[in-house]
Amino acid sequence: MSYKYKLAALATAGALTIAGSAQALVTVTSVNGAPDPGAFAGQTMVIDFESALFPVGVSAFGNGQINFNGSSSPGDYEAPAGDTTDYLSVPDTGTSGSADIILGAWLPGQVASFSFYWGSIDKYNTIELLDKGGLVYFSQSGGTIPPSDGDTSDPFTNRRVNFTLTGSDRNLGGVRLTSTNKAFEVDDFAFQSAVPEPATWAMMIIGFGAVGTMLRGSRRRTALGLA
Repeated sequence: MSYKYKLAALATAGALTIAGSAQALVTVTSVNGAPDPGAFAGQTMVIDFESALFPVGVSAFGNGQINFNGSSSPGDYEAPAGDTTDYLSVPDTGTSGSADIILGAWLPGQVASFSFYWGSIDKYNTIELLDKGGLVYFSQSGGTIPPSDGDTSDPFTNRRVNFTLTGSDRNLGGVRLTSTNKAFEVDDFAFQSAVPEPATWAMMIIGFGAVGTMLRGSRRRTALGLA
């Protein structure tokens, strides 16, 4: 009996039409796991891979699989330390591959931060951030999070990794998980949506005011024309 689902069978990514964002600043931090310490303050757990289901509007595709109840296959894929729930591993077949998780209609706005539980971090694991046009604008290798030796139980290589986004980099459209060996294991993606900055609010208020003025003028002109 199989205890995994191939990622490609779960969903197809929807079309993304918003233009790509320019590079701003992404800050990456992390804390020890074994087990997962949970989402950071202000974040909401969104993608936990339970029963191979995603929230409405989120889609995924690529060379990956969802493994049930913390199941492992040594040398192939292993659950993040302390994780007894469903989780994602990349690749599914072969020794290399990638999988995309697209936020799509679930989160059309901006993202202030997000985090996930990264199991047995290896130097050949890489996460890339995609803008709403599907373009890569940031890349983080497991090799930059020492010791990156793939230990399946060490708190230092099983960590909740957090990405704080600023400026145009908040236009997060999805993430791409790539591994050139067995395997990249992740679980429990949590997100914090961004609210407009004060300057943005000011521009919106000015815009709404201008539209209101135009509408009032239009109504006056219409009334005069009918008199």
